[in-house]
Amino acid sequence: MSDRNRRRYLLPALLVAAGVGLGLIFWQQDFSEAAEPNARSNGVETTPGARPEDYDGGPILIELFTSQGCSSCPPADRVLSLLRQTGQIDGIPVVTLSEHVDYWNRLGWTDPYSDALFSDRQAAYARAINRSNSMYTPQMVVDGREEFVGHNLRRATEAVRRAAARPRVPLELMVRQAGDNPGVIIASVRVRPVNSNHSEISASAQYKNAALTSADVLFAISEDQLAEQVRRGENAGHTLRHDGVIRRLVRRGPLSATGVVESGEIKLDSQWRPAHLRVVAWREQRDTRAVLGAATAGVPAR
Repeated sequence: MSDRNRRRYLLPALLVAAGVGLGLIFWQQDFSEAAEPNARSNGVETTPGARPEDYDGGPILIELFTSQGCSSCPPADRVLSLLRQTGQIDGIPVVTLSEHVDYWNRLGWTDPYSDALFSDRQAAYARAINRSNSMYTPQMVVDGREEFVGHNLRRATEAVRRAAARPRVPLELMVRQAGDNPGVIIASVRVRPVNSNHSEISASAQYKNAALTSADVLFAISEDQLAEQVRRGENAGHTLRHDGVIRRLVRRGPLSATGVVESGEIKLDSQWRPAHLRVVAWREQRDTRAVLGAATAGVPAR
């Protein structure tokens, strides 16, 4: 993110940070579209969608690309934590992931949660959504289709409403311990039937209609309630708190003909706290990066 762009986004971030009653202010604050002229969507209608009365499409995936080296990011981190705590927007379930990019590390502080994998993932979104190589933080991506500045909860609300109005293939996620090893888990996903506005859709019909072979299943292990005292860089002297930080990300192929895919064995680091871990799984189109369905589950106690 350029210095000019950081300054452009810093004012609304500071206004948010200074507010009293953070959650309520975020819900009511109407950040100007002019503050984010490059926010784009990937083939999404421009008017907010209405939530189906009997919505049963599973949680909407919200991703935040962030960094401890970015002074504009803490307000967006707090928005993500708020959404993690509430688990919903306008009654629509959401699941949140924090992905720490590594390109800020060269400016004096190495983010302990950063990984080039997340920078690459953000770059893929830039190509798919914006048709460019431009990247910035904090950036929020909803449903793999819409992106905008990460502290803008109004934009997040509109994007989640639109996502809930689209056809989805909801998933069911199961997590189990791998044999007798408490430090290794296996997660499995299957398509589950849902009630639509018109009829009951069977798992087999969903598999046929959703072109499942063109989408991969991804599994993420995330950890909540992390805190780090930053000693250098733009956030020097501040203790930053994070929820939904991806600790491990595994990409698997498409669902099988039976509508099931497994993660394989995933080793849990001994430093991770099981009570704060969860597994998030989602189906992602290979070409557009659009998310077709998501699910989340806890990690078995050791």
